Amino acid sequence: MSESIENLINELEDAISNREVKRARDLISLIGSQYEQQSAEEQKRIRQATILRGDDTLVDDKEQRLGQLVTNSAITEMKRGAFLIRAVSAVLEIEQDSTPDDSFGNAVSEVKEADENLKQNEQDSKSIIEESTIPPSVELVRLSLQTSTVQVGQSTQLEIILTNVGDKPADKVESTLKLDGGVAVSEFADQPNSLDGGEEKQLVYEIEGIETGEYRARFEATSENGGSDIDSITLTVEQDRDPVVEDYATENGLVTVNGLREAIADWRNTDITDELLSQVTTVWIEQKEVD
Repeated sequence: MSESIENLINELEDAISNREVKRARDLISLIGSQYEQQSAEEQKRIRQATILRGDDTLVDDKEQRLGQLVTNSAITEMKRGAFLIRAVSAVLEIEQDSTPDDSFGNAVSEVKEADENLKQNEQDSKSIIEESTIPPSVELVRLSLQTSTVQVGQSTQLEIILTNVGDKPADKVESTLKLDGGVAVSEFADQPNSLDGGEEKQLVYEIEGIETGEYRARFEATSENGGSDIDSITLTVEQDRDPVVEDYATENGLVTVNGLREAIADWRNTDITDELLSQVTTVWIEQKEVD
């Protein structure tokens, strides 16, 4: 765990212990932002490790170390999400003049341990990745909406981060964005023709809601020598109304870590109430389906 995040977590423990709500809110925001930045950096190494694990000439010891990196990365991501949710729950309890239970302290211990384990895994596998020549591989490392729900006539930004996790250039890169009816692109992004080894390209589209409904945006990137990647995301277009729990759930009716993070972000921006955030948190913890 980087010292800055560890210090922020320690400060958050102190703020919650002293029932300092505003300070705790600000620290949750800072920690969440740093986790997002850190996760983006980690994902590149995870993708490189995944590519190298497919090499039949890799000896068992190296394959095992790369496998531990991939596995512990997923575990750490879950622990971070759980920690942020417990922190938010503790703040909500303080605001309701209650005393937070031990779940926040337990989440702190678990996320610190998970981050330390991942840091060790990264050190153990660093030389393997650096000493290997990784072939070009085009990857979508982010496909996200500024907000997943808009009103008719409003727009939101679709951000895509496309990268070549390999060491050699990915040639003749082509990308395609396809939208269901009911939404339209009001502003297009510049398209890359190639990506050097390790190069990252951000694409930003402006998507406008035309008719009410749920619509999927599908993005595909291909390269002559760097393979392909595809992903999709759903945008909901509604008439003007107040946010509800369903806005943070998947099409299967479940609130995932991503939905929770979006709810926390809206809460930090005062776009949703404490009560709604508490409802979203409860649905995530209990993994209940919402209608």
